Amino acid sequence: MSQINLQDKIRELRDLINSSICYKQDVWDRKDDGDWSKLWTAADNLEDTQLAIEEYSSLKDFSRLAVYGLLQSMYVQQDAISHLEKAIKILTPDWKKDYPELSNIRDVRNETIGHPISEKGLYTSISHTNNLNILEYGVWSRDGFQHKSIDLKNIINIQHDLLIKEVDRIMGKINEDETQHKQSFKDKSLSKLLASTSYHIQKLWSFEKSRDYSQVNFNSLKSIYENFKEEIKKRYKLEKVDEQGVQIPGLILTIQHIEKILPRIEKMVPMDDSIDQLDLDVYVESLDNSFEDLRKMAKEVDVEFATKK
Repeated sequence: MSQINLQDKIRELRDLINSSICYKQDVWDRKDDGDWSKLWTAADNLEDTQLAIEEYSSLKDFSRLAVYGLLQSMYVQQDAISHLEKAIKILTPDWKKDYPELSNIRDVRNETIGHPISEKGLYTSISHTNNLNILEYGVWSRDGFQHKSIDLKNIINIQHDLLIKEVDRIMGKINEDETQHKQSFKDKSLSKLLASTSYHIQKLWSFEKSRDYSQVNFNSLKSIYENFKEEIKKRYKLEKVDEQGVQIPGLILTIQHIEKILPRIEKMVPMDDSIDQLDLDVYVESLDNSFEDLRKMAKEVDVEFATKK
């Protein structure tokens, strides 16, 4: 058995998906199709079945119930990794071709506990044994009786190591796609895009005498802000910037606050007789604070997209 523990590898995969830009958002967007629930249920099943397999390995006495539980757990564990791959839309392997030893484990499960009485004339019975590492069973068919034995310890180790190999393949694909996605934005700084926003906001205060100039600055600010949102959508694979953006909840909240303030300030910029200067300044101050938060977050996003996996 590999020195690497499958439980640790599964947790590593879970953390990688949870922090992924490309995969987590994509699965979340398909939550109505059940893929979000399928993903995390499959991850739970991988861990739970591994615990059951490890529990069998710690037993001291033979138990038919434990043998049934072991083989069923191994079968479900293989299904779980397939379901996880389908949920995140990573191509599943051809088990018989790519992992014939895992496919053989499925056949053993089907022959012993899955379908012990077959319409094709195949009948199976598990024998009692004092050796927990060996499964002894008999098979009756039209061709006669056949005694079989399976090294359970061996197939446990085989599945453990091959599933680690498959998890590594999944993680490799995720890391490759994440790196490629990030590299497409490596020369596009969000911080630079927002660099002039502080200046534009300062020209909105009520003490700015030229309201035409205030209007010019407001239009520039709004244009920069709209471009910023478009860049955020591209980076985080969003249809629109709202609470569905699972990777950037803090940024979403700041943007939602700005969305409420901008239309109010837009009406006040001309400073006609109906506008209270104090009201305008309160909104401008709030906008200034929100854009300060936005600039800080933009720096964090730039760092995230400059960091290689």
